[in-house]
Amino acid sequence: MKGKLSQLKQPKKRGEQLRLLPQDEMPRDSIPLENDLVDRIREALEKMGYLTWSGRVAVYDPTPEAREARAARSWPLFIPALEPGCPDIVGIFPGGSGRMFGIECKRTESDRERLSQIKWHERAEVWGVFCITARSVEEAVTKLDAERRRMRVNR
Repeated sequence: MKGKLSQLKQPKKRGEQLRLLPQDEMPRDSIPLENDLVDRIREALEKMGYLTWSGRVAVYDPTPEAREARAARSWPLFIPALEPGCPDIVGIFPGGSGRMFGIECKRTESDRERLSQIKWHERAEVWGVFCITARSVEEAVTKLDAERRRMRVNR
């Protein structure tokens, strides 16, 4: 395969396997992987002055052979290490407020939050952490900007 490769998640009936395809052969209606959406949202927010972290802590395989074996099978190279339900993105609003936010990224409207994610959001909101679910960069930016404006009005 020539050129840059992109990952595409297959339909559920095929076991949600990852495939690598040359970018010019990617289906036009393909939906980005959740990891890609996380990366795109973080990049956009950081350009706007938000401080973000991935809620997915990476614990890597200890040997090069183990990493190569996982990569050859298109398996993730990390094991999520934070408590169940932690959002895909955690961050702090810009402007010195110190207020935190969490963003759970979902690929489509049919993807729903798991019970552990709902519980994490509920507990975090008690402490003033703003939690949302986003299915696109635009949705994440719009929701965070709306909350940021609301925070300014309520000062």
